[in-house]
Amino acid sequence: MNRGDRWQRIFCSLSSRAERLSAILLSPQFKLNKKILAAGTVAGKAVIWKSEDGGQNWSKTDSVDPVSGAQVKIDAWTIAPGDILFVAGFDGSDGLVYRTGASGLNYLDKGKAGKQSLNVLAASPDYTNDHCLLAGNTSGTVFYSVDSGLVFQSLPPDVAAPPFSGSTTVAFDREFRTTKTIYAAGGNANSGIQRFIVGQSYAWETLDPNLPVGARIGRVLSSGSGMLYAVNSQAVNSAGNSGGIERSIDLSSPGPVFQTLAGGLDSGTMLNKLWSTGNILWAAVLTAIMSG
Repeated sequence: MNRGDRWQRIFCSLSSRAERLSAILLSPQFKLNKKILAAGTVAGKAVIWKSEDGGQNWSKTDSVDPVSGAQVKIDAWTIAPGDILFVAGFDGSDGLVYRTGASGLNYLDKGKAGKQSLNVLAASPDYTNDHCLLAGNTSGTVFYSVDSGLVFQSLPPDVAAPPFSGSTTVAFDREFRTTKTIYAAGGNANSGIQRFIVGQSYAWETLDPNLPVGARIGRVLSSGSGMLYAVNSQAVNSAGNSGGIERSIDLSSPGPVFQTLAGGLDSGTMLNKLWSTGNILWAAVLTAIMSG
């Protein structure tokens, strides 16, 4: 509640139990229910931990396929209103998206999204009404579902070659209910930031043709105020023209203009991931390269 000024430990792993933590999610209703989810492993087996009191106490559920009983390694996940959890796994031949019931941790069903492992999942801002999901895989393809992840189609449908390169990140426009717009970017250098309008577009449209050479987009995010942000995982340089965060303040204009934000970041800093809370942005530092 103090915007990161002070921190307290809420989960402690005991090394003798071989516990490893890899990801954390907060319930969309966290202010009311104080629910936190954590993914990881215990003795090499995938598990999900749940706390319903802000991290004071935790319970654990194994992450397993409801039909085969096989372990489901959690490659990506997201949570929708009603605390419906979606988990991306890979069985060696298909990218799979598992769904739980409201407030549950046991998987009820699953859908297939391509033939590669998945990099990221996103639930529509209006999921309660439209049941839409996005998935980006590790090989440049975006998938879209309108039935809570039971059936996915690539965007555009039946593409001959992936429209992006590398591990692909995706995001819904915050006003998706009216704009039907989604954003995506590939993780390889120079893959770019693009958008697609569901029901209107036939191909992805490049949004930022002037990204720094070699830019690697790690995550895209649409803010409530209509801005689009993207993390460029390049190292920040002293001139401030690469690395940091790319921002467009008006996506409605033809050929949106982006600017690079790197103020306050030391040269060599490399950002990774991106979150928002209200009008506050959060980014994780991947590493920092010291120059002398």
